[in-house]
Amino acid sequence: MILTMQIHPQETVRSKIYKSVTPRSIMDITAALDHFQHKNGEELYKGKIVFAITVMGQSSQYGKAYVNKKDIKPMLHLLINHKFPQFYKDTGFESYGGSMKDGKPQSRVFRIKYTDRKQFNFIIEEGDGQKTQTGGFKMIKRHSMVETFLSYEEALKMAHELYDYIHQAELAAMLRGKPLYTVMAAH
Repeated sequence: MILTMQIHPQETVRSKIYKSVTPRSIMDITAALDHFQHKNGEELYKGKIVFAITVMGQSSQYGKAYVNKKDIKPMLHLLINHKFPQFYKDTGFESYGGSMKDGKPQSRVFRIKYTDRKQFNFIIEEGDGQKTQTGGFKMIKRHSMVETFLSYEEALKMAHELYDYIHQAELAAMLRGKPLYTVMAAH
């Protein structure tokens, strides 16, 4: 027996790809992969993986970071192949982003660092930003930081799940005629 799920073509399905719960924090990983922006006759691909971290305590803190698919895939490959500690030994994996909030630029930095305790430290920093000449966001003043830790084994599980999910989403999008890449205008 084959189980299928019918989804209306216009309906957006959000999947929680991975969840980590520790006594101090929760991390959810979801996808926003089917996202395009029209510019100069092309559909620019803007798909992202969404990391959300909640730190529990007397006053809970929450942070969310959006990481480009093209940036997260090589990092996941390195983690899966046990090369992350060598490749990112000094700075860790970093992804910069931001948005406009109430007319002011807000900056976000997402980091993954490998620790001396053989854990992976996931960090989201948010604060006042400054728009750069290239349209990016530069952190000026940090207002908040949330973090969580995954054991080496748990990080491998997360990386496999996320890497496989991205590949499956790419294949499904290709079959629908909307590949998860920039679509060029036909001339």
